[in-house]
Amino acid sequence: MQSGLIYKYNKDQVEVNITGVNDSFTYDAELRLNYISIPLMLMYNSNFVNIGLGTYYEEFLNSKDLSDNPYIETTASPGEKSKWYLTGSLGYPISIANQLQLEPGILFNLANERIYTNLKISLKYKF
Repeated sequence: MQSGLIYKYNKDQVEVNITGVNDSFTYDAELRLNYISIPLMLMYNSNFVNIGLGTYYEEFLNSKDLSDNPYIETTASPGEKSKWYLTGSLGYPISIANQLQLEPGILFNLANERIYTNLKISLKYKF
């Protein structure tokens, strides 16, 4: 059984429409979306491969406009504020010390009826 705390951010390009009393305009913004996640996975560990299957809860924290917009600071929400996902991982363990392990690998997430694939690097401490 494995759990932890994960912080991640995504950059996203969005079109922002701003409507005022007298006028309106549209611009393209680059947003940085910040999330925090808590995974819960069942793991199979060997000397050659680590395989995991489980779920995780992701909470949207905030966003920041990274574009050069002189008029307004944009904040956005990616739709739902929190969500449960199904996840799986495949990694290769590299021992650094007796209880410290580096694991490069691939993370698979099932969300919105699509499978998302991300590269991952984990640093694990075994007690």
